[in-house]
Amino acid sequence: MLRASRPGPWEVTMAPWPQRHLHDPAMSDRRAAAGVALAALLMAQLAVVPLLLGAEAPAAVAPQGGSAGSTASPDEARAPVWLGAVVGPREQLGGGWQRRYSGGILYYSPASGVVALRNGGLLDHYRASGGSAGPLGYPTSDEAPAVSRTGETLRVASFSRGLVVHSPSHGSVTVSGAALGAYREQGLATGVLGAPTVPERAAAPSSRVRVAHFEHGSVFLVPGAPGSGAATQPKRIVLTDPLRRAYLDAGGPAGKLGPPASPATSTPEGLRVDFAQGALVLDAKTGRVRPPKPPPAPAATSSRGSSPMTLTASDKPTRSYYMTPNGNLSRDSSRAYSLGCSDARERVPGLRVLAFGGQETVGIRRPGLPETWQGPHLSYDAATVLAQSWVRGFVACRPGGLAATVALGANNYQWARQDTGANGGVLWAGFVDRVARWAEQSGLQNLTIVGANDIEPSWGPPDRARAWADAYARTTKRPMLAFASADGCPPSSVGGRCNNGWTVADVYHVSTGAGPGFYSVPQVYRTDGIMARQWAAISAWGAAEKGEPVRFAGVMTQQAACGSKPGCAGTDNSPRQAWEQTRQALDARSATRGSPLPGPTDITWMR
Repeated sequence: MLRASRPGPWEVTMAPWPQRHLHDPAMSDRRAAAGVALAALLMAQLAVVPLLLGAEAPAAVAPQGGSAGSTASPDEARAPVWLGAVVGPREQLGGGWQRRYSGGILYYSPASGVVALRNGGLLDHYRASGGSAGPLGYPTSDEAPAVSRTGETLRVASFSRGLVVHSPSHGSVTVSGAALGAYREQGLATGVLGAPTVPERAAAPSSRVRVAHFEHGSVFLVPGAPGSGAATQPKRIVLTDPLRRAYLDAGGPAGKLGPPASPATSTPEGLRVDFAQGALVLDAKTGRVRPPKPPPAPAATSSRGSSPMTLTASDKPTRSYYMTPNGNLSRDSSRAYSLGCSDARERVPGLRVLAFGGQETVGIRRPGLPETWQGPHLSYDAATVLAQSWVRGFVACRPGGLAATVALGANNYQWARQDTGANGGVLWAGFVDRVARWAEQSGLQNLTIVGANDIEPSWGPPDRARAWADAYARTTKRPMLAFASADGCPPSSVGGRCNNGWTVADVYHVSTGAGPGFYSVPQVYRTDGIMARQWAAISAWGAAEKGEPVRFAGVMTQQAACGSKPGCAGTDNSPRQAWEQTRQALDARSATRGSPLPGPTDITWMR
């Protein structure tokens, strides 16, 4: 941040006149006049340059006065001119100090240097809150003016642990913590929210949701769901008027709608916000806030045998997606909604996988990132928002209640901070349950939410993958689809070893054996058919050793993903060819001949 009250390149030190000319009175008069003119020019420069930068004009040295011992230090020489004269000695404050001037107080800390606050409401508020020893800490920027959207003149100062905004209408209000992060994203006092009106507080008595109110909106801090891995990272959800007003009129978090569940998202109906027990839409045509329209009436339910899922026919593939959000949840939610809508318009019923990435102790690492990447992770709550947005887009655009199974996918990659064992299985089951319950409570028919995992032997040890599958099965009864590979498993013999310490028994366990709701969607990427033969051999082992072949829920290809990223030579099988290879490999063995094999899904990258 540019600090205009500090010395700048426009400050000049004048050398004294040579002493030998002082005996000439005329020369002295001319030089005195010239000195006054030059000083005036320099002062004008000092005033104009900062104003061009949008700051208040500094002074090289503040006027001094007052009691003895009040001489300014070099640090104090940087004080803004509006502070006026010194009126008191330095007062030590922990690792820094303060000094009173006629126009305010000058503070010093090693981290921020000298910072000035004016006499008035903002300074009174700061001192009443405990000053540098209070929750705000030391000031980090000079108090400065700002103009709100409504034309009010505001006073603003930042501190090591917060921000204070003073407005004529609402006085001085502190914004800090997670609410300050959301406020910054919205442009602070001159942005869409305007000046703060009420500091952060509980949204209702005994409520875990906290809220900070502003002139034109509110920031809601919603705690993560228990078991989500984000209990200490509240969701920051910004609601602006008129959606904010309608929500508060309905009782806010303590009302019938419950706490906010996701940020506002653009939909064909208008700007939509989902809550725990409902939703509101700012109608794009009328400008009024109303509940969303009910989803279109579903057609007759499509089923396949005893499976609770709608799976894909063999004649036309569905599309699956590597979910690659960019970090802005509002924009990412809109992208997910559009993706679901465009998918529904393809009019293909069946399975879709939304692959979110690898589980780590700090959240979800999205697909496609290098192992050395240390950037932000996707929280489970943010993944919930993206999954819901995709589903809403699909439902809004599907013709005739098109039936689909949406599988929410993790993977078993062994990152340095991986969370792929039992704890990961519990967390993923909780994530899938939350999205599934939301869909059920929303009355979305012909739509099934299930879990999934991209399990590959080369990515991690078998014991952790088994622990993940077993924990998932203990935590939820919702189906789990392993869109898995069989790296190194034998394509001809029944049983044997695979890569990275895995065995055929391990691959069977995570794709069928862990429970009655476990299914396999094998990756059949290679054009030479070997991956299809590997899975036929694994299925034959299951029939011989466990009394049941692999339960297939389809096959997966990556032809569309390869089209956008090169390097897939020999692994860009077409969906139709992959399905035919797998069908032939199964029918070539007596133990697996005629096994049910739903159709393919082709994975690509989120656009």
